[in-house]
Amino acid sequence: DTMGDTERASLASEIDSLLTEAIQNANSSHQDKYLFAGFQVRPTITPFVGNDTNADGRFDTVDYNGDAGVITQEVGPGQIITTNVQGQATFDPLFQALIAARDALSTNNTAALQTAADDLAAATEGMSTARTGNGARLRQMANTISRLETSEIDVKALLSKKEDTNLAEAVSTLTHQQTVYQATIQVSQRAIATVTLFDYLK
Repeated sequence: DTMGDTERASLASEIDSLLTEAIQNANSSHQDKYLFAGFQVRPTITPFVGNDTNADGRFDTVDYNGDAGVITQEVGPGQIITTNVQGQATFDPLFQALIAARDALSTNNTAALQTAADDLAAATEGMSTARTGNGARLRQMANTISRLETSEIDVKALLSKKEDTNLAEAVSTLTHQQTVYQATIQVSQRAIATVTLFDYLK
């Protein structure tokens, strides 16, 4: 209430810059895939596009070119995790609140500004909820990775116990078996020789 028209117009320009930055963030991508486009991870144009309908150099609306698809991934037997955030539901309230606040400041409309401020607070709360949900998924993934690493160690230990060879023990066993084998051959040769001698004496 203590600000004048000039100061409010300056704030309007600042909010307009924040709107542009928010649209850029909403169009973030990773490995050539848009994060907030639903199933349309590779649309022909960016998921969020600002429109200047009255040619005043400012965005009046923001179109969404993605969809509401939910991308899931199985990270374990019967364990499915959602890997994306619905872009339109998350960002649209923020865009609309920023546009309304900017326009209210530009026209010095205090009533509209109060409504826009309330909408902006609600949109910010929605963004915080989305971040909290994403944080919970990250913790779930971290727990899954930790569990898989523990299982890998246990499996390797079991395989080592069952399959790894003690070299000294193996050499000793082989030497013993070779000695037994050679002794068996010698006894067999003597037995054969004895049978042959008896046959000859007959």
